[in-house]
Amino acid sequence: MRPTTSKSLESRLFWAAVFLLLLTGLLYGIAELVSAHGQAGAPSGRNPGLSATWLAFDILEFASLGCLILAALVSVVRTFVPSKPR
Repeated sequence: MRPTTSKSLESRLFWAAVFLLLLTGLLYGIAELVSAHGQAGAPSGRNPGLSATWLAFDILEFASLGCLILAALVSVVRTFVPSKPR
């Protein structure tokens, strides 16, 4: 028996959010590891590469949460607003 894949908008948004959250977690781990070495190596404690890593983390975090919220809204709208018969 072959599993069927859902092509709905909710499904795509959910899997995009899951992927982005996994990527965010990976980037967070990398940023934590780099921050210990990066701040020790920079004379003033400021490292532009480290700042860029944290900025990318924030952007991915908001993108993934946005996908989850959008998927939930689409699901709620499709639940309460009936589709037109074809």
